[in-house]
Amino acid sequence: MIEPLAVFGRLARTSGSLVALALISFAFSGCATTQVSYKTLNDAPQRIAALKPQIAPLHVDVFELSAGGVSEKRDDWSQQVTTHIAPILAEETGYRAAPILTPEQKTAIDGEMAEVVGMLQIITLNHLTNLMGPAELQPQGKPLTYNVGRIDKLLDSLGADSLLVTFVRDEYSTGGRKALMALGVLVSGVTGVYIVPRGGVTVNAAALVERDGTVVWFNYAGSGGDMRTPEGARATAKLLLAGLPGDKGGAKSTTAVR
Repeated sequence: MIEPLAVFGRLARTSGSLVALALISFAFSGCATTQVSYKTLNDAPQRIAALKPQIAPLHVDVFELSAGGVSEKRDDWSQQVTTHIAPILAEETGYRAAPILTPEQKTAIDGEMAEVVGMLQIITLNHLTNLMGPAELQPQGKPLTYNVGRIDKLLDSLGADSLLVTFVRDEYSTGGRKALMALGVLVSGVTGVYIVPRGGVTVNAAALVERDGTVVWFNYAGSGGDMRTPEGARATAKLLLAGLPGDKGGAKSTTAVR
């Protein structure tokens, strides 16, 4: 089982698009169909109780999938999802909300934040890879050993001792794409040849990270609905927090775990 190491921080930062592409490939293969799949350290409840976690600035990428299969990022949708999910994460966990940063503050932490998110993407890819492997490699059967490398500068900038880091990537098909998918289903039924254009793909993950980079809790989550709506955002936020020890949110989740 390959575990991501802190040394890959720079790699995570410079090859984010490749990691995202790999994540999407796993989603297409059927590996990413599980609703939630989380891991925690054995002493996570005690460790988290002693912390004052800060919700990190959210990393949200939302795309529009055209009739021709071109995926184009929509900044307006990305901001819409961020606006919906950010307060829900704070409400459900009781953690300090993601800060509203000035341009100068954002610039100061952008580099390290990008590395941490990149590592979360690699952890997610590693996690999904093991979901496809033999039983002894299944995430629920292995100890949590993920580490993103020390995040002292980032925590000091945010005035925190730990971070809840969230990575959200979603796609929504245009009307033309949906029509093409429906036509593909009809043609498949007539010809027996099943070539149906793909729909949008959702890949979400979250992790609680201590100062030394130790990941205390990690969760991969599917979609809870259209995150551009308050209802879909709330459902997805609750999925993201599944298995998180504490007095609120994920600790009370009844979502089935794989």
